[in-house]
Amino acid sequence: MRGFLLKKKDGTGIVLTRDGLFMQGMVGEAEVIGEEVAVQPIVKRRFPSWMAMAAVVLACVGFGVYRLAFPPAFAYVAVDVEPSVELALDSRLAVIEQRGFNASGKRLLALEDVRGKPLEAAVSGLLERAFTEGYLRDGRDHVVLVAVTVRGEEERLDTETLACLVARDFPAVRGGLEIVAVQADWRTRWEAARNNLSTGRYLLQRELEAQGLGVVPGFLREESLRQLEEKQGVTVATLVGDEGSVLVRLGEGLSGTETGQGSFFAAPVPGDWLGRRK
Repeated sequence: MRGFLLKKKDGTGIVLTRDGLFMQGMVGEAEVIGEEVAVQPIVKRRFPSWMAMAAVVLACVGFGVYRLAFPPAFAYVAVDVEPSVELALDSRLAVIEQRGFNASGKRLLALEDVRGKPLEAAVSGLLERAFTEGYLRDGRDHVVLVAVTVRGEEERLDTETLACLVARDFPAVRGGLEIVAVQADWRTRWEAARNNLSTGRYLLQRELEAQGLGVVPGFLREESLRQLEEKQGVTVATLVGDEGSVLVRLGEGLSGTETGQGSFFAAPVPGDWLGRRK
């Protein structure tokens, strides 16, 4: 059984499963609150001491085997355009689990299974598939939001690197493109998953609420980010603050001018957002 760790003490913890159930059981000492972890249910029946000892040994062995076969995620990378998907990565940055949060995200992953692939190949494949399926269109402006949650400091997954990865692998289509990359902590990622939202869209929901702008959850989950910007009168880049990265390719819908296909520049963080954060 797996769930998001809410509390732990002396080798036991309380988790929230993806089915919305709370469960108490044995968890690993190295597990971090907010992560999705494996949990062994606590058996309440009384057994002879030798059976209890054997059960503990088997549980420990089984837990160890489970961790070897299904290691906990080293990082999560959520990618949102219209499809909303999340990739769980191991320490080699290979995809060990994938999840779609909306209808288009689930369809995209059904058509382009990226489990076992390196992160760069996975992102490239998903973007290309999104183009062939019509989620990315030539001549349209697009907004891509990438949110990363990682254990400790990891240069391979800093926001600038992720923004550049998307820029490099984005299909060759005309139009404006804004790439926003932001880092989120484990607690935020857990809260997003509990609300069945990607980390990026959950951050957008919090920003809308901070501005006093209501949004229907289904609309927030299903719409493309460009349509969300237009209909809500907000800018996804306001999520970034002073710790994320924004890359922009100029296009008619974003700036009024057109530049070459590969011409990106780093956009400044909106001043009103910085002022509000401080």
